[in-house]
Amino acid sequence: MTAIDPNPIAWWDAHQKALVERDQAKLLKHVYDTEEALFFRWQELRLGHGHEEELRKMALACEDLLRIKIDELGWPPVRLQNSDMLWDAANKGVLKVAPKIEGARAS
Repeated sequence: MTAIDPNPIAWWDAHQKALVERDQAKLLKHVYDTEEALFFRWQELRLGHGHEEELRKMALACEDLLRIKIDELGWPPVRLQNSDMLWDAANKGVLKVAPKIEGARAS
């Protein structure tokens, strides 16, 4: 079994760069770098227990990335899977109940 790095910095460093970057081209690269680092870290953490605090921080970083994509990079709002919640960029990331569309099928 592979050992888990007890003090990872790759995802954290990339996340911090994304939070402060203002150049859109560089910002998008930092967002992608953070997503990649988070993915690989999640793969490492699935091997063990006792990483709840880091997993919580990683989830918050994902929320930051979604906010950055919508608010700063102009991506369209997203409907969360299996939810009537919608990311609301106009309210700086506040989730709100998405309006029901007449005739729409329930998923």
